[in-house]
Formats: sequence, C-alpha cells, structure tokens
Amino acid sequence: MKRYAIGFLRREISGARREQDEAQIHALAEELGYCLAIVVLADPERDSVLNRLMNIVWGESVNGVIAPSLDHFESGDIPALVKFADVICADTRKRYTVPSEDSDENDPDCVVIRDGTY
Repeated sequence: MKRYAIGFLRREISGARREQDEAQIHALAEELGYCLAIVVLADPERDSVLNRLMNIVWGESVNGVIAPSLDHFESGDIPALVKFADVICADTRKRYTVPSEDSDENDPDCVVIRDGTY
C-alpha cells in the first residue's frame, strides 16, 4: 500500500534556502517510502496556513506532512495536524503522531502527542 505525503514550508522561514528545503523534503519522502503529492509553499500574510494545510491533508488523504523543521509551524499546528497525518521534520527526522498501534514510544525519532501536548 502506498503512503502519500505532502511537503510544507513557509516562504518567510525558508527565504533563500527554499530550493534546498524543497530538495530536503523530496529526499526524505523518498527515503521514508512516501509518494510526495505536492509541496505547499505557505505565505501567512495571504493564507490561513493551518486551515489550508489541514484541508489539503484531509482532501488528499495523505499519511504524512514533511517540513524542513519545526520553525515552519506555529504553536498548536502540530497537535492539530496529527489528528489527520503524521508530521515529520527533516532536520531532526522526528515524527510527530498520535497514539496508535504503529506508535513506537521507545523510538527516539517518534514523538507521540497526547491531549494536544508534546
């Protein structure tokens, strides 16, 4: 069964590193066995970033959201997103998820979010 992911980055965070950040997202998706559906370039000046991202995640039925780092998310974004898909940060390779049969709480790269906290 294929697993799908979307990439996510914020323009003002990536800045001049945008191409490198996109390449990092593509490389990690391939390494982890995800089929990358799209890379979302967000602009908080124009978009409601979290709503847009959640609509894409839900609408495309993706399993993961891959971002260059936690810096690309606002406070509260990750607990909201993990209700729909895992969130993976390329810089640390940490995967944020909700408790499930697949959650390995002994895995140092897996952060299980309970009650909206991590």
